[in-house]
Amino acid sequence: SRNAALEAGNLDAIMKTTGEMARAHRMKRLAQETGLGQESLYKSLRAGANPEFNTVLRVLSSLGFRLQAISWKFHLASYLGVEPTEIQGITAQGPGECVRNQNNAEVHR
Repeated sequence: SRNAALEAGNLDAIMKTTGEMARAHRMKRLAQETGLGQESLYKSLRAGANPEFNTVLRVLSSLGFRLQAISWKFHLASYLGVEPTEIQGITAQGPGECVRNQNNAEVHR
């Protein structure tokens, strides 16, 4: 899914998923809406591609999506149903890895 690819930080998966959405949306229409060429879009929206960030933003916007950066502590607090100020002494090892508290215990819902 789109969010799983973003959360994992896997650029190939992100571009593959975005490309699939773009093809479903019709590449010709997407090219018109973004002002980018169809060939350029096909090359940019495939696994292994390394498109400019602006290209990704224009495509996502045209597809009706918005990229949003959220603090993982804010997200975790919301997920756990607590205030962000209660999330102290907790560290995340990296995208897709477990979250641990100051005692190195895994934090669950």
